[in-house]
Amino acid sequence: MIALVLALALQSDAKAAHLGLESRAPTQKEGKDLGLPVLVGRHLGQIVESVEKDGPAAKAGLQEGDIVLQLDENKLYSRDELDDFVATAKPGAKVRAKVKRGDKEEDVAVALGERRREAKAVVWEYSGPAQLAAAIEEAKKRRTLVLIGISGAET
Repeated sequence: MIALVLALALQSDAKAAHLGLESRAPTQKEGKDLGLPVLVGRHLGQIVESVEKDGPAAKAGLQEGDIVLQLDENKLYSRDELDDFVATAKPGAKVRAKVKRGDKEEDVAVALGERRREAKAVVWEYSGPAQLAAAIEEAKKRRTLVLIGISGAET
């Protein structure tokens, strides 16, 4: 799965968004047993392995064993896609997580937390093909170029 990421700025000591959970991709057997859709050999979703006590995910009601299928319009076929989404979000942003719990899917509102970003890091402002049009529009307004990259080891 290719995780498309777009950068428009280089910043230092900026604040970064924080979700407060650890996740992993479902195994092929888990994906099949759970009836998760497949794209390019990967099942949709990230299985929540742990939730940070009092973190944003916990406050939103996410639990160990939940499957996060989507964040806003971005479907999650790898941990990279989840990480890229959070890396491009603003601290305090309200996001919609589509979550599978048991046989039911539900939308859960999550207010992202804040953490310190590494100094002088490229700040990825958009993630995934769903945000490509917005990134190009913003680049036109700023009269700047768009940097497009492929993220992570899972790709």
